[in-house]
Amino acid sequence: MQELSRERLRLTDVAKRLNASVQEASRHLSRLSSMRLVERDGNGYYRITMLGSITMRMLQQFKLVLEDGDYFLTHDISFLPEESINGIGEIAEHEHSSNLVDVLNGAERIIEEAEEYILLISDQMIIKPEFIAKSIIDYNKDVEIRAILGAGSMSSGEYRKIKSIFHDKKVSIRFMNNIRFAMVINERRAGLCFPHINDGRIDFTYSFKSSDRTFHRWCKDTFEFYWARCSMKSLQYYT
Repeated sequence: MQELSRERLRLTDVAKRLNASVQEASRHLSRLSSMRLVERDGNGYYRITMLGSITMRMLQQFKLVLEDGDYFLTHDISFLPEESINGIGEIAEHEHSSNLVDVLNGAERIIEEAEEYILLISDQMIIKPEFIAKSIIDYNKDVEIRAILGAGSMSSGEYRKIKSIFHDKKVSIRFMNNIRFAMVINERRAGLCFPHINDGRIDFTYSFKSSDRTFHRWCKDTFEFYWARCSMKSLQYYT
């Protein structure tokens, strides 16, 4: 169903995606059709139904809870926007980093591999600006950078230094109070960290990361939610 949620597919295409025979794929689609989770259109393409989409979202959430239940007993997501919480199952397809070094290395990899954009949100500058600049300027990349940082996390001198490092590159920084999670995204891959329940501090020793399209969309949509709500007035202090 996940493949059909992305695009309509013919029977032979479904078989290839599942690495199954046409007969096996046909039986599988017949079962899903009888449950009204998928349907076949007049041109022979299968597509997911609205009931199928709802069911798949519920299954994704169950998969996340089943596999990462211990983590979510000690980490908080209640502060996220309602749409992000309701769609939390979309991050089910992921890998883990379970120590600080691996988490930071994973974030640096996302930055290094960026070709179009870098989106970053954190209560602090977890990656040195010099590293980001080197990854972009040294390779002459035309990469847009947008960052949301914790209010008060940067002095006016540090802000001016960042502006001078990136020169005429497309860099926008906004500030927000009480940032409770960290995320770094490029056009293909994303990684994120949530806070501890007991003290509310971001846990940089454990991250979720993935190049799965659904995972990536959830991360980007969540970033855009916060970006739209950051006031540009907060930059006046630094200019």
